[in-house]
Amino acid sequence: IGTMQQGYEVVFQPDGKRGFFKDVSMLEAARSLGVDINSICGGASACGKCIVQIVSGNTPEPKEPEKRLIDKDSLDRGFRLACMLKISADLVVSVPKESRTGTQRLQTEGLETGVRLNLLVTRRVAGGVTKILYNGEVIRRVNQLDVPVLGFAVDIGSTKLASYLLDLTTGEVVSVATAMNPQIPYGEDIISRITYAIQDPEHNKVLHETLVDGVRKLLVEACENAEKSTDDVYEVVLVGNTAMQHFLLGTDIPVQEFVMRSDLACGSTIGPLTAGQIGVQTVDVGIPSLAMHSIREMAGCQDTHYFYDAFRTFFASKPDDACWKILTA
Repeated sequence: IGTMQQGYEVVFQPDGKRGFFKDVSMLEAARSLGVDINSICGGASACGKCIVQIVSGNTPEPKEPEKRLIDKDSLDRGFRLACMLKISADLVVSVPKESRTGTQRLQTEGLETGVRLNLLVTRRVAGGVTKILYNGEVIRRVNQLDVPVLGFAVDIGSTKLASYLLDLTTGEVVSVATAMNPQIPYGEDIISRITYAIQDPEHNKVLHETLVDGVRKLLVEACENAEKSTDDVYEVVLVGNTAMQHFLLGTDIPVQEFVMRSDLACGSTIGPLTAGQIGVQTVDVGIPSLAMHSIREMAGCQDTHYFYDAFRTFFASKPDDACWKILTA
């Protein structure tokens, strides 16, 4: 987005962070420098959360979204939306506390349940040499006896990341590291991030790289907390919702478009209720078998497969359950 060699100098207060940028928005510059600015809508000029104040430099005329989202007195004092403020000259801006995403308490405590280990990674010691095997194949030899065999598990949430470093020989959690999801500056919720991703292929790449970098930092932090080396981590498990999985893999986000219809007899769902109040006919184009329901109640057409796999995995641990017998019939 920007470089330290060309463009206009931008300084963020009170952070003191600065860089050189050209033909990008102030919000993009802030993301590049790691400046914490809220952007629930992902930079679509809709939420009004990314307000900054121009302290020094040229103050452009406010645009229509800014006139709608910022009061006149604040506009006169140099407040603008960071997502709409294009960098075309040297600027010093202040980020008010209200525009910060803030911090949240990251809870990782929980009830540990006993599980039976079925490991792909094992170790064998012979003649002062430790062999690390993956699925029976030697992948590493170390000339010492007490070699850790570690695994790393990460729960990737839309807001928070929670990671656990485990001893694969005992199943014991040896270290925990947490962080806010680094994608938040590009959209506070999943829908905003998906919208940002489908606007431009480069946006999806940015979300992918940001998330991968966040997971890598957690791995380093968890190992440092336990005084272990990342070289001793042999298996990684990452879990998250469907959107997070796509962001993590860097694959395109499959999007379904719906239009609601309420001029047909059906249940009292959002479409008919909306049309009844405002007198406008709407069209609901979606899954035929679920046509009586509004889009807010429906899952994607592929989600049924994901749900089936999830239920099958869950009930596999309960072979005597009636539901399991139905799934395997």
